[in-house]
Amino acid sequence: MIRRLPQELINQIAAGEVVVRPASVVKELAENSIDAGATRIHIAIGNENRDISVTDDGCGIPPGEATLALERHATSKIERSADLRAIMTRGFRGEALASIASVSKMELVSRPAGQLAGTRIVVWGGQLQQQEPTGCPEGTRIEIRELFYNVPARRKFLKTPASEWGHIANIATQQALGSPSIGFKLEREGRIIFDLPPQQSLDQRFIQLCGSNLEGELLPVEHDKQGVKITGFTGKPAVARKDRRHQYFFVNGRPVANRAMQFSLQQAYHGLLMTGRYPIALLFLEINPQAVDVNVHPTKEEIRFQDERIAAGLLNRAVVAALETADLKPSFNLGRLGEPSQQQQPPPNEPSRPDYAALFNQAARELHFDGELRARQSPGQGDFIGASASAGPSPFTPSTSSTPSTTPPAPQNEIPFQSIHAAQPQPSRVPEDFAGLPEMPRPIAQLGQTYIIAQTGDELILIDQHAAHERLLFEKIRNAPRHGSPSQQLLIPVTLEIPPASVPALEELAPLLHELGFEIEPFGGQTYNIEAVPADLAHADVERLLRDLLDDFDREGRPAEIEHRREQLYATMACHAAIRAGQTLQPEEMRRLIYDLYTTPTTHTCPHGRPTIIRLTKTDLDKQFGRLG
Repeated sequence: MIRRLPQELINQIAAGEVVVRPASVVKELAENSIDAGATRIHIAIGNENRDISVTDDGCGIPPGEATLALERHATSKIERSADLRAIMTRGFRGEALASIASVSKMELVSRPAGQLAGTRIVVWGGQLQQQEPTGCPEGTRIEIRELFYNVPARRKFLKTPASEWGHIANIATQQALGSPSIGFKLEREGRIIFDLPPQQSLDQRFIQLCGSNLEGELLPVEHDKQGVKITGFTGKPAVARKDRRHQYFFVNGRPVANRAMQFSLQQAYHGLLMTGRYPIALLFLEINPQAVDVNVHPTKEEIRFQDERIAAGLLNRAVVAALETADLKPSFNLGRLGEPSQQQQPPPNEPSRPDYAALFNQAARELHFDGELRARQSPGQGDFIGASASAGPSPFTPSTSSTPSTTPPAPQNEIPFQSIHAAQPQPSRVPEDFAGLPEMPRPIAQLGQTYIIAQTGDELILIDQHAAHERLLFEKIRNAPRHGSPSQQLLIPVTLEIPPASVPALEELAPLLHELGFEIEPFGGQTYNIEAVPADLAHADVERLLRDLLDDFDREGRPAEIEHRREQLYATMACHAAIRAGQTLQPEEMRRLIYDLYTTPTTHTCPHGRPTIIRLTKTDLDKQFGRLG
């Protein structure tokens, strides 16, 4: 039997398309505030994301239209079908308020400019409960309580509060980046996450929301061809990330997700990025609205271009032009590196004298050089006796060692670097000929500063030095005690500023990071101080390591998957601490790597699944040379 559905059920079905999760409510209400001409927007989240409040100082809603605004398909943004071909507002469907009101307890308070009193309306589950005049500031405040209280099935399918908060923070960040002229304030459970002033420059807003490491790393993009204007910023390769979450695209002011634009951006960086790294970008396209169809998705996140190839091609050329005119060489600030800690302050009457050797060593680590950069100095000056950068020690070398590179070999074949084998935490002896281990390969050479060539019997062994060391460190970290891992205190704490969406992830990872030897303290807002790191990571780029850890963090995971999260974290730590491709190894270092590789179980692949060893037998060579009939 065919029947008419009740209005309440119709609204709930519509809400299923528009209000997918709490972040959907934030998006719809924030976009309404932007369309209302607001100069300030305050978003407050509470009750594990089920209570949402959005307040603005926009044009407000007249008393006679307040109830009409809560009806489906009621809007002030379009009037006729022709308007659909030239939409410049964020919203236009007229479904958001009605859909949200049908699955929550909503209170709307609004007063237009020039009115003596405002209007207060209370709606529960789509049913009007109360309407009355009230005193209130100019603008609109919409409070949502107990979201999905009447739709338990929808509540059941929500992710963890931290995961849902991540979506909310991403939406708030996206809206704030798209409107730098508007002041945005985001609050969670009474704690201010960010408070951005109005009329902020686009680059400063990008830096404030996505991390202080972007300072000086953004390239302006300006391109105006074929009726398409492209502006914004793209990041230098040095600040590329492990995913695309820091790529923001806006078309005629509307935040959009478009794969063709993502692909064009990635292609512009061809040859500049390692595999698995993605550029950051904040790009705005202004195009004839009649060349764009925004009415293709209920949440308005997707659009369709009349000619997608032209738009994507112009974006690609705009980014390429910005990269071609930029200086992409890495740089560092000696002044910042040379700031002495409080413990290092000179006596009052003694002039300070910078330690240039220490400055260059620390600068080298910031530039991700794998060996310690050594300055050429005259004999008698400690660690820096005439050694070149290429002859410096590898990360195998203990950080406490002060032995010059010209020191004779240690007696009794003792290797003067830290063992990386989990069962041998102290420097150990390796027999010159691997006595008692006849199957142990003997290193012959290093190919391309990436692969170790070794021989055992009639077999030729190729070892990927990074993958092999990464696996060994992974096993060492995984088998280390869960508590009491050795830490290295940092002389000067590293300041880490993270995006709002990553704050819950860092807080959730904090106990595990503490187990491994990290000491991280909140410093206010989105800023944290890293005061100590695991001893094995003393020379790693700690800031980049933690950003990668947060990028790898599975926000969709459940508590039962904590071991999987541990494995991810261990793999990322091992990758950052391992020796790199392109790093020169000394013969004894290659021997140590082979020894530990062959005396540690399950080392045939790195933690990411790449092989560590490839065997080439004499039979294989005979086949290649046609010696086998």
